[in-house]
Amino acid sequence: MSTLAAVLIYAAVGSFRTGSLRAILRTGRISQIAVITTFIATLLLPVAAAVGIGIALALLMQLNQEALDLRVVEWVPDSSGRFFERPAPKVLASRRAVVLDIYGSLYYAGARTLQARLPDPAPRGTRPW
Repeated sequence: MSTLAAVLIYAAVGSFRTGSLRAILRTGRISQIAVITTFIATLLLPVAAAVGIGIALALLMQLNQEALDLRVVEWVPDSSGRFFERPAPKVLASRRAVVLDIYGSLYYAGARTLQARLPDPAPRGTRPW
């Protein structure tokens, strides 16, 4: 058992890259929390369970971040024929064409966030429902 422990410790020390860890810790909160939680779970739980927890946590946090990063803007032409962006209106005007652009990911929770952030197509009081 002590020989196996020594082999595992040697493999762990040999695979540890401080440059990679520094890069992960500089990328943002999602990466920091996922790495630290996986590391602590690896110390306290079996390796397979710790890696599973790390993967699940990173996936959930990434989905949450993608849903929060979604933006909807309106393209409006100026006098020279070029377009500029401004925040999308809350309610669309009647009989007026509107060009919208979406920034962010539409995977998973992003589609639901887009639905909430799109302008209302009918002014208040004119909805048939």
